[in-house]
Amino acid sequence: MCGCFFKSWTVYYILTVYINRFALLENRNNYCIHMDSENKNADCTHPLNCTVTETCEDEKAPCFTLYIQNLSATNETLLPHSSGCWHQDDTHVFLKDECYLEHQTTIQNFITYICLCTGHLCNKNVIFNQTVMVTKPPIEMATMLQTLKQSNKPPYNYSKFLYIVVPCFGVITIVGILVYMWRKNKIINETHLPLIGLPPPPSPPIISKHIDLHEIISHGQYGHVWKALYENKLVAVKMMLPSEKDSWETERKIYSNYILHHENILNFHAAEKRLENNYIQYWIITEFHQHGSLTDFLTFNIIDLKTLINLSLSIANGLTYLHENMKKPSIAHRDFKSRNVLVKDNFTCCISDFGSSFAFDDNADKEKAKFQVGTKRYMAPEVLEGAIAFRTEAFLCIDIYALGLVLWEILSRCGETQAPIGNYQAPYENIVGLHPSISDMVECVCERKLRPIILPEWTEHPILKEFCETIEECWEMEADARLSAWCVYERLVEQARNLENHLNNDDISQYKFCDSNYLC
Repeated sequence: MCGCFFKSWTVYYILTVYINRFALLENRNNYCIHMDSENKNADCTHPLNCTVTETCEDEKAPCFTLYIQNLSATNETLLPHSSGCWHQDDTHVFLKDECYLEHQTTIQNFITYICLCTGHLCNKNVIFNQTVMVTKPPIEMATMLQTLKQSNKPPYNYSKFLYIVVPCFGVITIVGILVYMWRKNKIINETHLPLIGLPPPPSPPIISKHIDLHEIISHGQYGHVWKALYENKLVAVKMMLPSEKDSWETERKIYSNYILHHENILNFHAAEKRLENNYIQYWIITEFHQHGSLTDFLTFNIIDLKTLINLSLSIANGLTYLHENMKKPSIAHRDFKSRNVLVKDNFTCCISDFGSSFAFDDNADKEKAKFQVGTKRYMAPEVLEGAIAFRTEAFLCIDIYALGLVLWEILSRCGETQAPIGNYQAPYENIVGLHPSISDMVECVCERKLRPIILPEWTEHPILKEFCETIEECWEMEADARLSAWCVYERLVEQARNLENHLNNDDISQYKFCDSNYLC
């Protein structure tokens, strides 16, 4: 019963802190100091002397500042890495009005610290508090209870409404937990199972090949991606949080069980569990591509017809390989988007990130594949409505819908027509914004049946007209009416040959076909 009491007060403590911090979200400002480690100038090498500001497109986005300390350096200086608006879809940390630098991760000789805050340019003055910057072990139950007893004086800005709701909800929660624990203990006693003394689960295997981490190239809610040197090769290391263990396990099995060797599938090196500071970290080590994701490439580049065809052909080729069942089962990606497509040095693409994928082998349980996964913006209508059929082809059609959106993104950055080209926009961004909810996408895609705009300048172009028709047949409302990945690839090959015939003799030499039907 004492254990039940501790757990109950722990839940009450967490709920109280969460609601306290949630009240801070009402006062956010959408201006932050902006500093980019790859594009620093003389006036912006440190948040204190930086005059560059960033206007957050999402008014709810907090500001952040990221510091990195290299323990292998001579002076072990803590240096600012980047700052600006926090663009993640979900901010699961507790926000403050001031930017307190807190320890985030320790990986080999690199320590990263981050602060998040709300308020006008709140990330300009970073507070270095050694108490919160030191790595701490998980809070024990007794310590948490003692903290609760010592901090029973509520903040001065609590409303009377919270005084009533929080205790009531806490009491209900405590009663529920006590009832649950009583029933659980009763069942255990009836079956004569001991409450303690059960053997601990076996520790996961740890593989520790040497790897030199160079710099962080991406970060998100899943963890970080580092550029690194592994077995004398430049690689990308995706370090996944413990909460992403299932995604790591899925991606490891997809790569290992089915040996995905294809020019348009990201080259896989290893999947490892690393023990850092007594914590298990889950790593996926893959080939490194300096251009980054297709999203990043399109954001900073306007492309010509040759690049448009090569990017699109290679993506369709990679998806065709995933979907076909020759020498391997059909694999549905289930989180297909431009962020999960990487651009290679020859301006073709490879598909990456298989943490949500599903392989339809003989032992596949299709019921498990029916869960609503993926990025909301790229979800097909049947996924948004929860009406997925049990057939393998139905799951593959979900990828085709997302393929149509990715092809539209590529087309929107083509500069070979008279159509105006503004800043890069994600599909439906002009309708649902940067962080849409499921209900936003259901209303847009299913109820209003909207799709990204196809400009008349594109449909009047002799080559892009067929490209637009292909896109529209990919994002059809009915899954059975969509093209297959192979059909998309065949159409793009034909459009590439039409492009070659369309060009005059002087230009033909620049667009001859290389291997695999790509233009060179």
